[in-house]
Amino acid sequence: MVVPFVRFLTGLILADVLRDYCKKLDIEDGLSALGFTYTDVQPLAEATIPQQQRAARLAPRENTRDDIAHILEQALTIY
Repeated sequence: MVVPFVRFLTGLILADVLRDYCKKLDIEDGLSALGFTYTDVQPLAEATIPQQQRAARLAPRENTRDDIAHILEQALTIY
């Protein structure tokens, strides 16, 4: 089917454009550019647990500490 492929290509193009803007605007490359390292991931994930009461109400499923840690690991570098 053509439509899913077109959406996939559109997403890739959009991602490239956003990365290019981030580089041109000198936006920090993720949490690592702010001084965070892999060893900070678990403490940061632990610190977000109390915040979940407010933020997670709209989430489609409950997030675990491991889910949050994975998101933070991926956010160490963005581009």
